Amino acid sequence: MFRNAGQACGATTRLLVQEGIHKRFLDAVIDLTRKIEVGDPSKPTTDMGPLISQNQERVVQDYILYGVDQGFRLVTGGHKLSGDGWDNGYYVEPTIFDGVDNASRLGQEEIFGPVVAVTTFRDEAEAIELANAVDFGLVAGVWSADYPRAMRVARRIRAGTVWIWDNYAQPVEGIWGGYKQSGMGRELGYHGLNDFLEIKQIFTDGTGLAMKPPYGQVIKG
Repeated sequence: MFRNAGQACGATTRLLVQEGIHKRFLDAVIDLTRKIEVGDPSKPTTDMGPLISQNQERVVQDYILYGVDQGFRLVTGGHKLSGDGWDNGYYVEPTIFDGVDNASRLGQEEIFGPVVAVTTFRDEAEAIELANAVDFGLVAGVWSADYPRAMRVARRIRAGTVWIWDNYAQPVEGIWGGYKQSGMGRELGYHGLNDFLEIKQIFTDGTGLAMKPPYGQVIKG
């Protein structure tokens, strides 16, 4: 979720979690998140580096303040890091909000920072509805012990790439591109080659209708 400190077009910004496993799942995610080593990206022990600029740090902090103001539950993170080497960059803790309204800014917008919004769903139909209730559609991921169900859900999610049991895997032969406001066209793979080709159509009317009035004139020999 916090790959590249969330500064990626395909970063996970929402987690839709089934109500029955919500607490157990969230506790496990919080535990893993708090173990993330934030620091100098040149060090092999670092898991997450800084934000790219002071301006982006302000943007991320504004989202965090918004989440707090909206009454969403801040379960971990949320602070700017300073001291202990963090003053040489724009570091923000990996942050998770729970109980997020999917219609809010945290549920709808691309943050490009280490902030994740958790929303629960009751059943498969609601999960699909929530997943598609955004203006963007670049990537999504589905986790389920029931593979046929995971595949069924993946087919109904309007996103250019849907991973099952994975996140951010992208083989070079795979395509990359999104639905809705996530862009047009595709990169990589067979479809990505089309942007480098000149495509021509040659059409021949085999019916002869195009040469008959009122469309044309029959030429007599």
